[in-house]
Amino acid sequence: MYASIILFKKLGAFDDALTYLIPNDLTPVLKVGSGVVVPFGQRSAHGVVVAILDQLPSDLEVAKIKPIASLVADFQLPAVSVEVARQMAQHYHCSLAKAIRLWVPKQVWDGALQSPSIQRLCIADRSIPIRGSNQMAVFEWIQSRGACTDRELKAAIPHANLALKTLLQKGVLRSDTEHAFPPFQSDTFHWPVFEKTLTEDQQAALTAIQNADRPVLLHGVTGSGKTEVYLRLIGQTIAAGRQAILLVPEIALTPQTVAYFKALFGEHVAVFHSQLNASERANEWWKVRLGYAPLTIGSRSAVFAPMTDWDW
Repeated sequence: MYASIILFKKLGAFDDALTYLIPNDLTPVLKVGSGVVVPFGQRSAHGVVVAILDQLPSDLEVAKIKPIASLVADFQLPAVSVEVARQMAQHYHCSLAKAIRLWVPKQVWDGALQSPSIQRLCIADRSIPIRGSNQMAVFEWIQSRGACTDRELKAAIPHANLALKTLLQKGVLRSDTEHAFPPFQSDTFHWPVFEKTLTEDQQAALTAIQNADRPVLLHGVTGSGKTEVYLRLIGQTIAAGRQAILLVPEIALTPQTVAYFKALFGEHVAVFHSQLNASERANEWWKVRLGYAPLTIGSRSAVFAPMTDWDW
């Protein structure tokens, strides 16, 4: 079997999909949307599988087809995203690479395909001597909490890097690597209690949407209570183990909407809009990709979040 792959190269410089052989060990796990490492010239390159082929295209020679080197475990675009990108490319007469790029943040496209991780720190050996006030400050801060992440420590003690490194080398501290964004667990999440009681009109709208078998337009002037309806629908969707996107008409409205929903769902909310820098955009992308954030809020670009359960 063969795979058609879009390489993560500079757009316009190399946009055509290339064909690679799927090794036998990857045949059971490789699928449309999988991230891969492939040989490209004298080097290797990252890419995403956009099609799996039973036969080699007639204009290609078997002897010239190189095998995929490896699978990128953490990177996976939903197959539906690849299909939508394909339809966009056809409709707007652009390359498939350019359409796919809308679903992949710059940092990831440039090679950061491994999911973010954090270091969880704890005391390993209290008998080892500690020297210096900085080391003692780090030790006591971690000891007072039992355990913490490296991010939490550095936020509390900005100049902790050298002392932390020394304590780890001595064996005073232990560091365990964990996923930065573990999947959201709806069965253990502390669900918020809705403080407001819906009006008759709000309840009627909610019931109508729940029973609808097609898209519904909820009409209401500013301040009429539409957000309360959205909130309950989103809560029900997340509780059912699915994902939701809440689109806002402009970036200026995003912060207040995010604050409202974060008060209920905590950090399990991803934010997408054009004013995020490259690092922030990648961070939010991974939240959705790994299932940490079942709710995405943003302006138009939020539709390109890597959701996995689109109705299609």
